[in-house]
Amino acid sequence: MPKRSNAFQQVVTLLHKQFKNNGIITESKFLCDSITGKLREVDIVIETKVTNYTVFLSIECIDHKRPATVEWVEKMIGKHQNLPTSRLVLVSKSGFTKNAEKKAQAYNAVTLSLKEAERTCWPDILTIETLIAKYDGFLMVFEGEGIKLLPPSSNWVLYDKNEGIMFPVKTIIEFLIKKPEIGESFLQHMAREGKDQNNFTLDFNFPHPLCCKGFDNQELEVVGLRVLFSANKTIVPIFLSQGEIAESYVAFGEPTDNKSQLQAAFIKKDNQEIVSEVRIKEDSDWLNLIKVGGDSGLS
Repeated sequence: MPKRSNAFQQVVTLLHKQFKNNGIITESKFLCDSITGKLREVDIVIETKVTNYTVFLSIECIDHKRPATVEWVEKMIGKHQNLPTSRLVLVSKSGFTKNAEKKAQAYNAVTLSLKEAERTCWPDILTIETLIAKYDGFLMVFEGEGIKLLPPSSNWVLYDKNEGIMFPVKTIIEFLIKKPEIGESFLQHMAREGKDQNNFTLDFNFPHPLCCKGFDNQELEVVGLRVLFSANKTIVPIFLSQGEIAESYVAFGEPTDNKSQLQAAFIKKDNQEIVSEVRIKEDSDWLNLIKVGGDSGLS
């Protein structure tokens, strides 16, 4: 089941990560309904161990232009009555009606609202550099006195004869290319060269050769992996909503077009550095991006 999310939910998650606690914070977590046995999605869950018990702090967010109504509060309270929620926190971008506040207080639900900030820390529009890269992976196979590049089949596996450990080739390549420093180095190189498109070659050399069964079940001696990238840089404008919540200045936003699956969230407390998170949706997962545009005006 795909997880839902928006930039407001993202900034609330990021905000709670700044509080000192030993809990596990999960965005869009599924909890089991004790009556129906079905899984219900909760915007944010902070899971903490207290002696032998697990305590769930559940946070629900609403991103509407009007104040959250008593009907929404009742809906959330009813939803969590049959979930393992120990404490419920309701967060509204536009505040709560008086009756909604009363209803929440009656059921010991905490309410938080995004207030208009006395000052702003960010511009109204933020530019985000994104890097989209297509790639092809190859095995670097020792053959004779040289190295041969061999495109692997999707089901090929690398293995270490001595350790008895097996690694799917596809999984290793996907893990390596998602290292943040790779995308960052691409962006830095393209900035120095003044290019929006470039090709890159990366070699990953193994500490010692691994084995792989190739075509016709032939055992290959693999000394590393080579990945060829075709990278394109784009600049995406994001319009930020700003305010103050839980004594912190926050900003969050998404692109106005539906093509760029981006979300950005920023938090600043007085006399502390800005905490930022920019992420892009890939399939059903959100991946953290590398860099916020240097001319974005962050301060």
